[in-house]
Amino acid sequence: MPEDIFGDTLPPAQRTPRKRPFSDKDRRTLHERLVDCAHNSHLYELAEMLPPPGRIGRPRDYPDVAFLFFLAARSVLASARRTAAHLEDPEVWTILRDGVRAELGAVEAARLPETGPNRAQWLRAQRRLRKQSHELWHSYRVLALEQALEQGIFPEHETRSWSSPQRHQLIAADGTVLKSPTLARASQSVDMTTGEIRHHRVDPASVSHVEGGGTEVFGPKYVFFSARKDENYLSRVFLDSRYVPHLHPGGEAAVAVEGVIDIMSAAPGCMGTLYDGALRGVHRDSIARRRPRHQQTAQRK
Repeated sequence: MPEDIFGDTLPPAQRTPRKRPFSDKDRRTLHERLVDCAHNSHLYELAEMLPPPGRIGRPRDYPDVAFLFFLAARSVLASARRTAAHLEDPEVWTILRDGVRAELGAVEAARLPETGPNRAQWLRAQRRLRKQSHELWHSYRVLALEQALEQGIFPEHETRSWSSPQRHQLIAADGTVLKSPTLARASQSVDMTTGEIRHHRVDPASVSHVEGGGTEVFGPKYVFFSARKDENYLSRVFLDSRYVPHLHPGGEAAVAVEGVIDIMSAAPGCMGTLYDGALRGVHRDSIARRRPRHQQTAQRK
């Protein structure tokens, strides 16, 4: 009997790869991905949840949906500077115009400026959006799970096999250390030759982490949760992401278990999660003991 019955039956080097290779059908151009962002109805629902601008002061040049689109486009284009450069191109900005026209009508599309916001305008809007980050994340989690359920993920009345669960009945989760936005690890440094004191920007969320292979990485750690219907990569829905604070009690596993249980509480058809060795027996037990509330009520009756 192995020490961990959930462990690998064979060493990793001897196992047959089961992951399907990335094919041409899974590729999408930058233009297609930006169009997907602009025509996503959830983008406009999130914008409606933000507080309206005040009546005092200069009117805003751009509505909130423009900056939420900027945020989505930044994940596609990899940086705010590159995103601003693309959106200041009228041809690229037309993508959002078409999306607003399809979702909100021609009147709202006509109110948009001729080009998108520049980087300075985005940075000012980003500070304002951060004040609403908790509300936005809460709303995003609800909308993302609704999208997953609409796609046939986590079906409640489908047959369940605990020995062979299906992909769309499980949450795929993993902890990842993101690249630190700044390389400096101290707010000050001294040039030993000249004695000059230099000041640096430091990301307070970035610390040193040791990955599974023993590699040391520097940055903030997050746990990402997703699910997909089948082997098609484009059917994946990102359900949530949660920050893992440094020296958090229980570490990554505690944050992961909390996130998985929250998703399972809202999706009765979810059977569990796919995770690496960061989850031990005590964590798996917490997830296995979790049952939908309506099943608990039925059992009491």
